[in-house]
Amino acid sequence: MKSMIWNIENKKIDFNKRTLIIAEIGANHDGELKKAKNLIDIAYRAGVDAVKFQTYTSDELVADKDRIITWGKKGQKVTESIGDMFKHLTLNRKYYKELFQYAKSLDLMPFSTPFSIDGVRFLENLNVSMYKIASSDVGNIPMLKEIAKTKKPVILSTGKSTYEEIDLAIRTLEENGTKYIAILHCVAAYPTKIEDSNIKIMKTLKKMYPEYIVGFSDHSKGYLASSIAVTHGAKIIEKHITYDCNAEGPDHWFSLDENGINELVRTIRISEKIMGDGRKKILASESKGRKYARPSIVAKKQIEKGQIITENMIKICRPGYGMEPRFLDVVIGRVCKKSLKENEVFTWEHI
Repeated sequence: MKSMIWNIENKKIDFNKRTLIIAEIGANHDGELKKAKNLIDIAYRAGVDAVKFQTYTSDELVADKDRIITWGKKGQKVTESIGDMFKHLTLNRKYYKELFQYAKSLDLMPFSTPFSIDGVRFLENLNVSMYKIASSDVGNIPMLKEIAKTKKPVILSTGKSTYEEIDLAIRTLEENGTKYIAILHCVAAYPTKIEDSNIKIMKTLKKMYPEYIVGFSDHSKGYLASSIAVTHGAKIIEKHITYDCNAEGPDHWFSLDENGINELVRTIRISEKIMGDGRKKILASESKGRKYARPSIVAKKQIEKGQIITENMIKICRPGYGMEPRFLDVVIGRVCKKSLKENEVFTWEHI
């Protein structure tokens, strides 16, 4: 199926063979170039495939800048206006070109989530390879049309969205030029409670849109949910990373640090191996067991050439390189063409 293979940054991504792992840098750069590069380094060392940023300004993102919000883990809650929060988390657009080039130098695919049409046009000037649409913008039809016009692959998160809203977003992308779409199951709660993960939704999405990639944008703590998602068909995993889970910022505390992202990648690659290809076959590792641990038809006592083989002359036991037990009725009543010693296995040349 064409949509299972994407060509991005001169790379062929075959989703039939490998899960695309995206390290979400998001706002965990704290607006600083040096920290953003450090996060790219962490992603590279972990062995992820892509790094993702978020392209916005406080002015274009929110109108109610004075709205008070609270974030952080228990005992370390921070309360501030939403305008101030986004202001100090904004990554200056003059850094993007350098960061994208740096990621590419490490053989990573850099891309971003725009939150406005202006953001899309800015990313187009950087020749971004693909786009991510945040859950919050599933209904932002004007921006979706602008993204679709680029004809580049789109990854669509579906948190806090209805089926109708998701379907409208996908139809909008299709009708305006997007051919390659990945639909990510996502719970837009930070962090997501494990019991709210509902990984099985991915199978529902795949039934609804069999021609498209399905994946998981994981906001739970740890990496268990992501590993399980891969075994349920996720072809893309997106996960927030940080340089320090104790750093000050709304996303650091539920993100994966370097050890965490290393383990995520390791467990996903192991999960891929565990799942295999779905075809039943005798493995090389099983061949010895098949030869010796399966039963054969065996002579219970010595049988001379010319004797009629009777039931009391034979038994069924290991090893397994003789005639299979399913041929027992074929053997009984036949003339023995070649003598057998006690405990010798029957072969076709004996009857």
